[in-house]
Amino acid sequence: MLAGLGWDGFDAIESDKNRKAKSINSLNVNLGLGYRQFFKPYSTHYLSLEGRYNFVNYATHGGSDLSGNTITLRLIYGQLGNARKNNRLRTFDYK
Repeated sequence: MLAGLGWDGFDAIESDKNRKAKSINSLNVNLGLGYRQFFKPYSTHYLSLEGRYNFVNYATHGGSDLSGNTITLRLIYGQLGNARKNNRLRTFDYK
């Protein structure tokens, strides 16, 4: 189970000589599911797949309608843990 809270934003219009940049921001509350698979026992490397539903409210005043929520899918390669500790546990065949 995954949950998150953040502040999202992006530049809708880049600045140039004739106009100022326009940025749009929104609170992002998200919920989802994730799965993490380690490559082998005692490994600190993993591959993860996450799916999240994001509740956002990009309020625009004119222009394109950006209302609605979003779905994100993530494929993640990562590393965590304490490799030194795992090596010592492996010497004792700890499982």
